[in-house]
Order: sequence, then C-alpha cells, then structure tokens
Amino acid sequence: MSIPYDQDPDADLHKPPKVEVALPEIEGGEENLLPISAVQADLKVTFEPWPIQNPTLNPEKVELFWNDAWLTEGQWYSPINPDDLFLMVPQNRLGEGSHVIYYKVTHYNGAVLDSEPLTITIDKTAPILNQTDERLVFPRSVVEDGVTAWYLENNDDKVLAEIPGYDAIKPGDVLTWFWDRAPFSPEEVDSMELSLDDVSKPLIIAFDGDMIRARGDGERYAYYRVQDRAGNKSDDARPVTLTAAAKPVPRDLPWPDVDEAVGLGETISLAPENVALGATVIVPDTFVLNPDEVIWVQWAEPGALGAFRTSTPAPANSRSYAVPKEHVAPHVGKRLPVKYEVVSPKGTDPSAVRQLELQKLNIDRLPIIQCEDRTGGTLSLASIPASGARFKLGTWTLMATTQRITIELTGTNVTGQPIKHTVLNSHAVTSAELISGIGAGNNVTAPKAFMSQLKRDAKFSIKVYVSFDQGLTWPTPGIPNFPLSDDITLVD
Repeated sequence: MSIPYDQDPDADLHKPPKVEVALPEIEGGEENLLPISAVQADLKVTFEPWPIQNPTLNPEKVELFWNDAWLTEGQWYSPINPDDLFLMVPQNRLGEGSHVIYYKVTHYNGAVLDSEPLTITIDKTAPILNQTDERLVFPRSVVEDGVTAWYLENNDDKVLAEIPGYDAIKPGDVLTWFWDRAPFSPEEVDSMELSLDDVSKPLIIAFDGDMIRARGDGERYAYYRVQDRAGNKSDDARPVTLTAAAKPVPRDLPWPDVDEAVGLGETISLAPENVALGATVIVPDTFVLNPDEVIWVQWAEPGALGAFRTSTPAPANSRSYAVPKEHVAPHVGKRLPVKYEVVSPKGTDPSAVRQLELQKLNIDRLPIIQCEDRTGGTLSLASIPASGARFKLGTWTLMATTQRITIELTGTNVTGQPIKHTVLNSHAVTSAELISGIGAGNNVTAPKAFMSQLKRDAKFSIKVYVSFDQGLTWPTPGIPNFPLSDDITLVD
C-alpha cells in the first residue's frame, strides 16, 4: 500500500512532475504560472525516468493526481522511452487558480511510490484598469499647453505620465504605451515589465522627445494597455488627447505696435492728443511665451529722458503695456525707438525695433496766454497794478513737470525801436501748475516800468515757448510753439 506524499514527507519520493510550458519564476510572481496560450488545449505533464525499470517483467504504471483526485494513468509493457513519460491533462480541467499535481508509480515489483508535488497556477483573468479614470495622468501644463519644444528642453527631453493603479497589479505585468497620430491607429512607444519593487510605487512611464519629434506636431493620442505575466491583455485605456508642438521653431519677435498710433511700416506716427492719458504698447501674440519667460517693454533708449521700462501688462495676462503720460511728454516732436525683450534664465531675446514719431502738439488746440488786466482788446497802463501786468496760461495736453516754459513780451517803444521783456525764463512746471495752469497765483507778471516804455495805441505780443525735455531742446527763437497773443493795444 502506498503512503500519500502529504502524510510521510520524509519518505523517498519520486521527483515532481514537470510542466515544461510553465513560465520561469520571478520574485513575487505566481508559482509555475502557465501562459494563457497553454490552457487553450490539453496540458502535457512529463516525468523523469525512475532508476530501476523492468516493464517487460511486469507492467509499470504512472497515475496522475490533480488536486488529490485521480485524473489519468499510463502503463508500459516494454522498455520505456523517456520521451514517452508524459500524460495529458484535459483542457476542461484547466480552471482558474492554483492546482497541485503529483503522480504515483507502480513498479514492476509491485512497489508503489508517490512523487513530490508540483503546484501550478492558471490565470485567465485580464487586468482591470482603474474604474474611476483609467487615462494617463500628465502634468497639467502639458494638458493645457501641449508638448512644446520649451517643455522638452526643460524636462530632460521627455514627458512623464502616471498610469493609475489598476486591479490585481502583479510582478511580471507588462505595461505598453502608445502615441498615435490618428485615432484607432496604434503606434507603440515602449513597454516595461513590472518587478516586485515596482508594484508598490507610482507607475511612471516616459514619452521621449526623439519619438515625439519623429511623429511630428499636431493632435496626438496617448494611452496604454496592461498584459499580465500569463498573457491576459486589458482593454486599451481611453486616450488622452494632447497637442504636440515639439518641433523647434526659430523665434521671430516682430516689432511692437502702439495702440494709439497710425501706420503699418517700421515707422509709425502718434498724435500727442491721442495719448493725453498715456500710450499703450502692444506686443504681438504671434510667438509663444514660455512659462519661465517674461516680456519687458522698452520705451525710448534706456537712460534717455522719458525712457520707461515695464514687465507688467495691463490688464494682467494680456500683451498690452501702459506707458504713463509723464514718459510720453518728453518725446513730443521727436522720434523714439519702441521695442521689447523676452527675458528668461537662459538669456534675452530682443524684438525688432519700431520707430515712433511723436508729432508736435497741434497749436490750434493749445491755450492762448491771457492778460488778466486787459479790458476787451485794450490794456490801460493806469489799470496795471504796481506789481506788474498779470498773465495766465491754461493747462495743455501732456503737461508735465519735465517741461520748461519761457514767456516773452515784445513791442516797440515810443521811438519805434523793438523792446523785449522775458516774463518767464525756462521756468520748470510745478505739480500745482499741472492743475491750475501757469500764473494762477498772479505770479507771472511784466513790470509796470517795462510796460510804460511801450508805445501807446500800439499792439504788443506775448510769445510762449515750451521745452518738453527739461530744456534740452527749444523751439526756434521767434517761432513759438504755443499760440501767439498779439491782439492787445496798450493805452494810457
């Protein structure tokens, strides 16, 4: 009578049976896992020859047991060919799970001896992807902005994505991921077999820059599938649609525009009256601004009077930049360069330069200086206060404290000779005067003594010259840039 293998572990047992199609063992993997292809037909189980055989004397028999139940047997009546030492397990017995098989040999002399057991594993269940959302998880910037040349340059020339955890993740699972140029047209990228260490960590895969560039720019579909060690395949994950713009494009930074100006070429023209509250520089949106880059707008040459530099758009997140009127005024009647720079930790890229011609103020829209002591078209010498004849000038467009003003009073004396008095000489406009104008405090006067030298019953002139750049440049003498006042007749 034989002793079952599981009741006498110290007995000499035959070597365990073999299932040659079983997969090699891996750390953390199922024991003697069968590939899914092996369970589609009857399973071959082989045995090693035992030391002493003599079936010609008496038949020798092998009985195969499946989970402790007799399954099948074979007998030999003549010398046994080692290649014939096998039995077949019917395909309908190859169910999911772990199975223990062993065999029992009845020798020619009647002795019966069991083999050591062999555990095999059958897995017919495909991996089940994440039930909440199985799609790849990409960095937000990639989802929102696409895969750009800048992103690859700043992220080791690759895009990483995470595979959400799925049901029954096991060592030996193979992850395969795809980057398709068209829906339902699989284009594999790479694959990775999971180790025991991998299954306890986030599942991170990489789409390398060379592959992304090779497959071109445009809409791309990224997804993956899982195949377990037995060969069961999951469904394809739903794709994530991304925009690839990875091909490096030479940066072209066209010149900026000034919103209030007119013209299409390199040189544009701006009327001061259109920028009474300041100018607006528009940076084109024809180029991509990368996350680590900042636009700096430069108004006029750095260091020049009225130069202005800003990186603050108004409104926020736009490409419009406000230039305060104080930085516009010094350039009245001049040409100035307007440009911008794209600044990043790697350097500075300058734009093309726009030339802006800021026109002179329209003299017809400027205030005319007034004599406070006149009556109609005449000024009576007798009515002039002892402090002198008083003059006032209203405010004007782009009036600023960087401006200087000169006021001259000219006429002829009693002998007909021209005489002149400088009422103000390169006077710096004050903050108070920006509101009230020039002379509101009765402090702009021509002495009564000078006024008495003027010929009676004759007209005199008041000329106003304004320098917009702190006195660096002035109108041509005799040609004032503010309206001429020459309609007052002096009488006794």
